[in-house]
Amino acid sequence: MITPRNENTFLYAGLSTDQKPTKYVGNGSMFIEMDTSKTYIYIESTKTWTLFDLGSGGGGGGEYVAGENITIENNVISAVDTKYTAGNNITISDENVISAEANLADQLVASLNVGGVEKGDTFAAGTPIEDIIKAILTEISPVEGTIYYGALDTESPSVQDLNSTSIPAEIKVEGITLDLRTTGKQFQCIVYPKELGLLVRIIQNGLSEFNVLDSFNRTEITVDSKDYYCYCTYQDALEPDQADYSFYWN
Repeated sequence: MITPRNENTFLYAGLSTDQKPTKYVGNGSMFIEMDTSKTYIYIESTKTWTLFDLGSGGGGGGEYVAGENITIENNVISAVDTKYTAGNNITISDENVISAEANLADQLVASLNVGGVEKGDTFAAGTPIEDIIKAILTEISPVEGTIYYGALDTESPSVQDLNSTSIPAEIKVEGITLDLRTTGKQFQCIVYPKELGLLVRIIQNGLSEFNVLDSFNRTEITVDSKDYYCYCTYQDALEPDQADYSFYWN
């Protein structure tokens, strides 16, 4: 049964001694044992948690000892219908102990924001899987500070003449929509701390296909000894009187 990710597909983290949930858990949910680095996947049809096999891309983590349904023959390890061959981050000691390191075979680039991983973050080949899991489970501290926005007669604005608002915690994921009301043909501006990063989209009046980022000129200014990015329209307002602009960082 192939199941698309939905609101019932969860990522859990706990200790190996914790009881894994079986109620209201969707097919494909995952449980990470933080003390063993093992990952289990939930099979809804049997209501069971099964050890997640990373296959030849890096092994499943932990150690395997001959016996207990594990056999070793000619450096090929068979365990519960899965074979591990020496190499590919798998080693076999003289005492028939198999160690498998779960590392990335290729470079990985994040395509979305999740936990402490932001879109565009890169993990080099050889990065331990557990390092990526730890990054995902890390909570990001929200950027603190002030956003200044509004319309002025100059493209080099003084923030004291602009409106201001506190930075919401979810701004890196959801962006922010601001009302840039003008009096006639003025420059429309947004000024924010550089630590938020560069803007990737500016959407006018909620029209998702209408990205007007290229209509804004980016400069850098300093406010109270802190570095800010300043985006202003090139010559004057894109739309006189009033317009809503949605600003996105991802």
